[in-house]
Amino acid sequence: MGSLGLRHIGGLLLIAGAVLAAVSLVIGDQLGTLDAAGTQLILPVQTVFVSLLGAGAAAVSIAGRWPFDSRLAQVALGLTAIGLLGLAVGSLLIAFGLGDPASGPGIVVSLIAVPTAALGAILTGLVLAELTGAPRAVGAAIAAGVPVLFLGSLLAPSTSVGLAIAGLGFVLLLMGFAGLGLLAIRGPGNVEPGEPSEAGEPVEASVATDSGDSPKVPPVQGTL
Repeated sequence: MGSLGLRHIGGLLLIAGAVLAAVSLVIGDQLGTLDAAGTQLILPVQTVFVSLLGAGAAAVSIAGRWPFDSRLAQVALGLTAIGLLGLAVGSLLIAFGLGDPASGPGIVVSLIAVPTAALGAILTGLVLAELTGAPRAVGAAIAAGVPVLFLGSLLAPSTSVGLAIAGLGFVLLLMGFAGLGLLAIRGPGNVEPGEPSEAGEPVEASVATDSGDSPKVPPVQGTL
Protein backbone atom coordinates (compact mmCIF):
# COMPACT_ATOMS: atom_id res chain seq x y z
CA MET A 1 0.00 0.00 0.00
CA GLY A 2 1.36 3.42 -0.95
CA SER A 3 1.73 6.36 1.39
CA LEU A 4 -1.27 8.06 -0.20
CA GLY A 5 -3.58 5.14 0.60
CA LEU A 6 -2.15 4.87 4.12
CA ARG A 7 -2.78 8.57 4.66
CA HIS A 8 -6.40 8.21 3.55
CA ILE A 9 -6.93 5.23 5.87
CA GLY A 10 -5.40 7.19 8.73
CA GLY A 11 -7.66 10.14 7.99
CA LEU A 12 -10.76 7.94 8.05
CA LEU A 13 -9.67 6.39 11.36
CA LEU A 14 -9.16 9.83 12.88
CA ILE A 15 -12.60 11.00 11.79
CA ALA A 16 -14.24 7.77 13.00
CA GLY A 17 -12.49 8.10 16.36
CA ALA A 18 -13.57 11.73 16.74
CA VAL A 19 -17.19 10.88 15.91
CA LEU A 20 -17.23 7.98 18.34
CA ALA A 21 -15.66 10.20 21.00
CA ALA A 22 -18.45 12.74 20.49
CA VAL A 23 -21.02 9.95 20.87
CA SER A 24 -19.33 8.77 24.07
CA LEU A 25 -19.44 12.34 25.40
CA VAL A 26 -23.20 12.47 24.89
CA ILE A 27 -23.70 9.00 26.36
CA GLY A 28 -21.44 9.82 29.29
CA ASP A 29 -23.45 12.94 30.00
CA GLN A 30 -26.66 10.90 29.98
CA LEU A 31 -25.15 8.24 32.24
CA GLY A 32 -23.60 10.73 34.61
CA THR A 33 -26.32 10.27 37.19
CA LEU A 34 -26.46 6.46 36.95
CA ASP A 35 -24.70 3.86 39.08
CA ALA A 36 -21.37 2.11 38.48
CA ALA A 37 -22.98 -0.30 36.01
CA GLY A 38 -23.87 2.64 33.79
CA THR A 39 -20.32 3.94 34.01
CA GLN A 40 -18.91 0.57 32.98
CA LEU A 41 -21.01 0.75 29.82
CA ILE A 42 -19.07 3.72 28.50
CA LEU A 43 -15.56 2.39 29.19
CA PRO A 44 -15.39 0.05 26.13
CA VAL A 45 -16.56 2.89 23.89
CA GLN A 46 -13.82 5.14 25.24
CA THR A 47 -11.20 2.46 24.68
CA VAL A 48 -12.34 1.99 21.08
CA PHE A 49 -12.29 5.67 20.13
CA VAL A 50 -8.87 6.18 21.75
CA SER A 51 -7.59 3.18 19.75
CA LEU A 52 -9.04 4.61 16.53
CA LEU A 53 -7.45 8.00 17.13
CA GLY A 54 -4.10 6.40 17.96
CA ALA A 55 -4.13 4.12 14.92
CA GLY A 56 -5.17 6.99 12.66
CA ALA A 57 -2.42 9.25 13.98
CA ALA A 58 0.13 6.46 13.50
CA ALA A 59 -0.94 5.85 9.90
CA VAL A 60 -0.83 9.53 8.97
CA SER A 61 2.56 9.94 10.67
CA ILE A 62 4.03 7.00 8.77
CA ALA A 63 2.58 8.22 5.45
CA GLY A 64 4.36 11.53 5.98
CA ARG A 65 2.53 13.60 3.38
CA TRP A 66 1.47 17.24 3.51
CA PRO A 67 0.96 18.85 5.97
CA PHE A 68 2.72 16.17 8.02
CA ASP A 69 5.76 15.87 5.74
CA SER A 70 8.27 17.60 8.02
CA ARG A 71 10.34 15.51 10.42
CA LEU A 72 9.02 17.40 13.45
CA ALA A 73 5.40 16.91 12.39
CA GLN A 74 5.94 13.17 11.95
CA VAL A 75 7.65 12.85 15.33
CA ALA A 76 4.96 14.89 17.07
CA LEU A 77 2.13 12.93 15.50
CA GLY A 78 3.99 9.70 16.24
CA LEU A 79 4.25 10.65 19.93
CA THR A 80 0.52 11.34 19.94
CA ALA A 81 -0.15 7.92 18.42
CA ILE A 82 2.10 6.14 20.92
CA GLY A 83 0.44 7.91 23.82
CA LEU A 84 -3.10 7.21 22.64
CA LEU A 85 -2.43 3.56 21.88
CA GLY A 86 -0.68 3.20 25.23
CA LEU A 87 -3.71 4.71 26.94
CA ALA A 88 -5.94 2.17 25.18
CA VAL A 89 -3.67 -0.67 26.33
CA GLY A 90 -3.70 0.67 29.88
CA SER A 91 -7.49 0.81 29.84
CA LEU A 92 -7.67 -2.79 28.66
CA LEU A 93 -5.28 -3.92 31.41
CA ILE A 94 -7.41 -2.17 34.01
CA ALA A 95 -10.65 -3.53 32.54
CA PHE A 96 -9.37 -7.10 32.67
CA GLY A 97 -8.21 -6.63 36.25
CA LEU A 98 -4.56 -7.46 35.66
CA GLY A 99 -2.58 -6.55 38.77
CA ASP A 100 -3.46 -4.13 41.54
CA PRO A 101 -6.12 -1.64 40.34
CA ALA A 102 -4.33 1.16 42.19
CA SER A 103 -0.75 0.42 41.13
CA GLY A 104 -0.89 -2.37 38.56
CA PRO A 105 0.53 -2.36 35.03
CA GLY A 106 -2.59 -0.69 33.63
CA ILE A 107 -2.12 2.34 35.88
CA VAL A 108 1.61 2.51 35.13
CA VAL A 109 1.05 2.35 31.37
CA SER A 110 -1.69 4.99 31.57
CA LEU A 111 0.48 7.34 33.65
CA ILE A 112 3.16 7.16 30.95
CA ALA A 113 0.74 7.31 28.02
CA VAL A 114 -1.21 10.40 29.10
CA PRO A 115 1.73 12.86 29.19
CA THR A 116 3.15 11.30 26.01
CA ALA A 117 -0.10 11.83 24.13
CA ALA A 118 -0.47 15.34 25.56
CA LEU A 119 3.07 16.35 24.58
CA GLY A 120 2.66 14.90 21.10
CA ALA A 121 -0.67 16.63 20.59
CA ILE A 122 0.66 20.01 21.69
CA LEU A 123 3.71 19.69 19.42
CA THR A 124 1.48 18.61 16.53
CA GLY A 125 -0.76 21.61 17.08
CA LEU A 126 2.17 24.02 17.24
CA VAL A 127 3.72 22.62 14.06
CA LEU A 128 0.46 22.92 12.14
CA ALA A 129 -0.16 26.40 13.58
CA GLU A 130 2.99 27.57 11.76
CA LEU A 131 1.28 26.85 8.42
CA THR A 132 -1.50 28.81 6.78
CA GLY A 133 -5.17 28.16 6.11
CA ALA A 134 -6.91 25.05 7.42
CA PRO A 135 -3.80 23.47 9.01
CA ARG A 136 -3.36 26.56 11.20
CA ALA A 137 -6.95 26.34 12.48
CA VAL A 138 -6.62 22.61 13.15
CA GLY A 139 -3.32 23.12 14.95
CA ALA A 140 -4.72 25.93 17.09
CA ALA A 141 -7.66 23.75 18.17
CA ILE A 142 -5.37 20.89 19.21
CA ALA A 143 -2.73 23.05 20.90
CA ALA A 144 -5.42 24.90 22.89
CA GLY A 145 -7.54 21.84 23.63
CA VAL A 146 -4.91 19.97 25.65
CA PRO A 147 -4.23 22.61 28.35
CA VAL A 148 -7.90 23.56 28.53
CA LEU A 149 -8.86 19.92 29.09
CA PHE A 150 -6.23 19.46 31.80
CA LEU A 151 -7.23 22.70 33.53
CA GLY A 152 -10.87 21.66 33.52
CA SER A 153 -9.95 18.20 34.82
CA LEU A 154 -8.16 19.77 37.78
CA LEU A 155 -11.13 21.98 38.61
CA ALA A 156 -13.92 19.53 37.73
CA PRO A 157 -14.16 17.63 41.05
CA SER A 158 -14.90 20.80 43.01
CA THR A 159 -16.87 23.05 40.65
CA SER A 160 -19.25 22.86 37.73
CA VAL A 161 -17.13 25.47 35.96
CA GLY A 162 -14.35 22.89 35.83
CA LEU A 163 -16.67 20.45 34.07
CA ALA A 164 -17.57 23.11 31.52
CA ILE A 165 -13.89 23.94 30.91
CA ALA A 166 -13.00 20.26 30.56
CA GLY A 167 -15.88 19.81 28.13
CA LEU A 168 -14.64 22.75 26.06
CA GLY A 169 -11.14 21.28 25.92
CA PHE A 170 -12.53 17.89 24.90
CA VAL A 171 -14.59 19.46 22.10
CA LEU A 172 -11.57 21.43 20.86
CA LEU A 173 -9.55 18.22 20.69
CA LEU A 174 -12.32 16.40 18.87
CA MET A 175 -12.55 19.19 16.32
CA GLY A 176 -8.76 19.16 15.96
CA PHE A 177 -8.48 15.40 15.43
CA ALA A 178 -11.40 15.42 13.00
CA GLY A 179 -9.63 18.26 11.19
CA LEU A 180 -6.45 16.18 11.05
CA GLY A 181 -8.44 13.42 9.40
CA LEU A 182 -9.92 15.79 6.85
CA LEU A 183 -6.49 17.27 6.06
CA ALA A 184 -5.07 13.78 5.57
CA ILE A 185 -7.88 12.79 3.20
CA ARG A 186 -8.08 16.07 1.30
CA GLY A 187 -4.38 16.63 0.81
CA PRO A 188 -3.04 19.98 -0.35
CA GLY A 189 -5.86 20.51 -2.87
CA ASN A 190 -5.21 23.23 -5.41
CA VAL A 191 -1.71 24.48 -4.64
CA GLU A 192 -0.74 27.87 -5.99
CA PRO A 193 2.65 28.41 -7.65
CA GLY A 194 5.34 28.92 -5.03
CA GLU A 195 3.41 27.03 -2.31
CA PRO A 196 4.67 23.64 -1.06
CA SER A 197 3.22 20.57 -2.75
CA GLU A 198 2.68 17.13 -1.20
CA ALA A 199 6.32 16.33 -1.82
CA GLY A 200 7.35 19.52 -0.04
CA GLU A 201 8.71 21.13 -3.22
CA PRO A 202 7.49 24.51 -4.49
CA VAL A 203 5.08 24.31 -7.38
CA GLU A 204 6.41 26.14 -10.41
CA ALA A 205 4.22 28.00 -12.84
CA SER A 206 3.59 26.05 -16.03
CA VAL A 207 5.07 27.17 -19.32
CA ALA A 208 2.67 27.45 -22.23
CA THR A 209 3.53 25.23 -25.17
CA ASP A 210 2.09 24.84 -28.62
CA SER A 211 2.50 21.05 -28.78
CA GLY A 212 2.01 20.13 -25.13
CA ASP A 213 5.38 18.32 -25.06
CA SER A 214 8.05 20.98 -24.63
CA PRO A 215 8.18 24.76 -24.51
CA LYS A 216 8.64 26.57 -27.79
CA VAL A 217 12.14 27.97 -28.20
CA PRO A 218 12.34 31.13 -30.31
CA PRO A 219 14.61 30.79 -33.34
CA VAL A 220 18.08 32.28 -33.16
CA GLN A 221 18.64 34.90 -35.81
CA GLY A 222 21.94 35.85 -37.25
CA THR A 223 25.29 34.13 -36.98
CA LEU A 224 27.86 33.95 -34.25
